Order: sequence, then C-alpha cells, then structure tokens
Amino acid sequence: MATDKDKLKQITDIVKTHCDECFNEDYYKTTKKLIDKLKNIKEFSMDKGKIEGWVAGLLYIVGEDSGLFNQTNWIESKEYISKTDMAKIAEVSVATMKSRASKIRDVLPKNAKFVADITYEEDDYDFCFDFDDEDGYQVDKVLKKMADMLNHTIATKKEEYEVYMDKAFDCYDIDEAMENMKLALMHAKKKIPDHLFKQLEGELWLELNARPYLLIKAELADLYCLKGDYESAVELYNEILKLNKNDNQGIRYRIFPLLILLDKKDQIENLVKSYDGDDCAFMLYNKALYYYKNKNEFNAKSFLRRGFEANKYVPEYLLGMIEAEPFVPEMYSFGSEEEARVYLEYASAAWIETEGSLFWLIDEYYIYAKKNNIDLPFSKKEFKVLIKQALDEMKKK
Repeated sequence: MATDKDKLKQITDIVKTHCDECFNEDYYKTTKKLIDKLKNIKEFSMDKGKIEGWVAGLLYIVGEDSGLFNQTNWIESKEYISKTDMAKIAEVSVATMKSRASKIRDVLPKNAKFVADITYEEDDYDFCFDFDDEDGYQVDKVLKKMADMLNHTIATKKEEYEVYMDKAFDCYDIDEAMENMKLALMHAKKKIPDHLFKQLEGELWLELNARPYLLIKAELADLYCLKGDYESAVELYNEILKLNKNDNQGIRYRIFPLLILLDKKDQIENLVKSYDGDDCAFMLYNKALYYYKNKNEFNAKSFLRRGFEANKYVPEYLLGMIEAEPFVPEMYSFGSEEEARVYLEYASAAWIETEGSLFWLIDEYYIYAKKNNIDLPFSKKEFKVLIKQALDEMKKK
C-alpha cells in the first residue's frame, strides 16, 4: 500500500520547486526527511488524490513544526507566511492542506517533529541596514520598514473568538476542538449587545457583529456531527434557524438529513413548510429520502426524479461511482460536481442508515441513465452486489 515510486518522485520534485522559490534549502531537506519517513510506512499511501494536496500537507507540517506561521517571527529574524499563503503556494484550499496534513500526522509517531531552520540572512531582505557610501546606514528607512511591519502585526491582531477558532481548526482531537469552538462562541456572543437578540428576532444576520456568532455556532454543530452526536447538532442548528430565519447560512440543508436519521417527522414537516419554495438539489434529494423512509412511494419517486434533473452527479457520489476528495468544496454552482460533493458530506449518513434506500436509488438511477444515454460501469445487478458488500463491511467496523 506504500506510495508508488513515480508519484513519490513527482511529489518530491514539486516540493523542491516550491522550496527553491519560496523557502530555503533546509526547508526542502526537512520536508524530504518527512517524505522518506512516510515512504517506509507500508500502511500509508499518497497514491489517491491530487499531488498538490499531498505537497501542501507536507509543507504545512514542516511549517507548523518550525513556527513558520507566527506573525512576530520578524523580531527574531525568522521567516513568516500565513496558512492562507501556504495553501496558495501549493494551489489548494486551506481545508485541503489541513486535511492532508492530518492524514499524514495520523501515521507518524505522536512526538515526531520536522523542524526546519527558517532564519533568514539579513542581506536577503531589503528592510535590513543598507550601506550607502554617502549617507552611511540609512537608519530612517530601516526604522520605517520595521514600524510598518509592526503596525501590520497590530492591525492584523485577531479577535479572541478568532484565536479560539484557529485553535479548534488546528486540533487533531475532536473533543479538544469542540472545547476551543465553545470558547470561540462565548467570545463571539460578547460582541452582540443583548437587546439585539430581541430587536432583531429571527433576523440576527442583519447585524454584522452577530455573524461570527452564527457562523461559529454552525461550526460547533458540524463538530457534533463529526462526533456522531446528532441530537446536539440538531439542537444547535435549530437555534441558528430561530435566530436567522432567512437561513443565509444554508442550515436547512445540514439539519434535514439529521432529522431523517433521528425520525423527527414534525420538525421535518415544519422545515419543508418554512422553505416551501426551495427546489435546489439538496432539498429535492432530502425530500425523496424522507418520503421513501416513510413509505410514500409516489412523492419519493417524484422528488428523486426532480433531483436527478437538478444534479445528476449526486447519485454517482452517494453510490461511490465517483471517488470523493477528502475535503468539502468551499464554493459550488447548481448542478455541479462540487454541489454533489457538499450534499454527500451533509447527507451520506442518512442514506446509508435508511434501510434499502441505496438499492432503491440504484433502481431509479439506472432507469434515468438508460433514458438519458448515460454509460454506467456495471450492470444494475453487479452494482447492487458491490453496494451490499460495502454496507456489510461498514457494519463490521
């Protein structure tokens, strides 16, 4: 299962290019040590997924261990770049970079560190002392540049809730991440005057200072989902919908599959009524699953077929015909693969846990594929066998 030699060489070559352009020789040597360490771990492979993602994860780990992301590094003559800029260098999203780094960390010894020397030479930077034959050391220019950097550091000082959010995102332990996110939520709430909760009842999103609070609340609910605590997640999502009835955050798409999982029919009916005019792919597929689970065959088929028209990729992702990347796209357009990938993240558990739903989905999708001349890799019978095997394996774990 170890990484293919050709892919390892590609990864190493790209790492070398990035280090030559953006870092230094020691950064490359340290990253190469990390690659060599992974090369000897048989149960780990970087064969699946895009090379850029793995490169980003490798560079991120060395950067994290070396203190590269500390904004005050310049005081000690050390390099600094932001995590966002690191992701841009590797041409991936921050989420992808962190996801790959997490997968790499999982197979490394707990205390393993890969520290590169990020100290810069003074001659490499134009803010260091310049010697001029006529004027001597141009101290005024130096002080101005250093003051500008200090002002930038002060200007970019983060709010307390942002600090705890960053800590949560950097955690590898979900319980620790949740504790930091709760602290972020507490500090974000302090930014909202108490009277606004009543004054803007149901429309809290209109208050700009309240948006971080609503967004962090959703992040915390997402963490509960990851932990499998769906009841707590639903409770938080419902709180958000009460505060932001227009649902600018798309919470209805996240809560609907959970309500199906938990058989909360009354809440589902209220949700459907509240957003009656929403016919996007998320709602269509969720309604189809809900009606299927409740033996309403007519509505189930009707909404599923409309779902196929809204986004034909959803069944292919749900059934594993298309392998999903380990990160969730930050943006998507209607009918796109990215939209299908987001739906998979929100609703896959509900489909898997609803008995018979995937086999029903196969039946209906094969009918749709035949009518629309879509080539599928297996016969319907073969594919049902594969799905059964996959579900049986999940039950064993």
